[in-house]
Amino acid sequence: MQIKVVLVPMFGLPGSGKGSVMANLKKMAADSSDISIITVEMGAYFRKKAQIDGPIKDIMDSGGLISNSLVNDVFEELLNASVAAPILIGDGLKEKAIVLLDGYPRTLPQWEHFLEYRAEKNLSVAGIFVDLPEEIVMHRSTIRRICPKCGGTFSTEEYHLCPHCGQSEGIRRADDLKMERRVRVFNEETAPVIEEAKSIFEHQITVSGVDTKLASQQVWDFVVQELWTL
Repeated sequence: MQIKVVLVPMFGLPGSGKGSVMANLKKMAADSSDISIITVEMGAYFRKKAQIDGPIKDIMDSGGLISNSLVNDVFEELLNASVAAPILIGDGLKEKAIVLLDGYPRTLPQWEHFLEYRAEKNLSVAGIFVDLPEEIVMHRSTIRRICPKCGGTFSTEEYHLCPHCGQSEGIRRADDLKMERRVRVFNEETAPVIEEAKSIFEHQITVSGVDTKLASQQVWDFVVQELWTL
């Protein structure tokens, strides 16, 4: 069976809810007989990498961006591991694989690489834009915690202990401590990419990050009704 792959970057301010939407979509796809949801999360990859790579840790802790060349290489590496390898070994992918990209492309050089890769591989593309005001993003960064035991994330407004393992009160992510700079970098580097994407993507949807469950349902409807036909 030939697998149809659609690359779908998710754009939005850091902390706007992209990760929650992606997690909810994966749960929804588990009940689908036709669609696989695959997530490629650049931030999660580099946070893990930062645990053993001092220079990358310094960049992330400061709220800066990793070099475009390295990010482009990692994008292809993760995509190959997430899509190409399962297809080759027949590991459970369904008729259509929607690949959600979180954290890529973030800069115009990455955007150019993304377009070149898409053209080279002859892949369909679409865009999801998660909209959330900066003031809410800044507030969320003060209440978000990551569990040092299991790695799960949660909000202190909802939980005292990690809801995933119940073993920790959690700690703030180092990049959340630099959220003001991360938002500034986003506005400088990623906002132009969003303008480009909105101008050329034929298939796109904008959802509100205020209610990620509602946004997840809207995105799932978009996947089923619009992306299925690509």
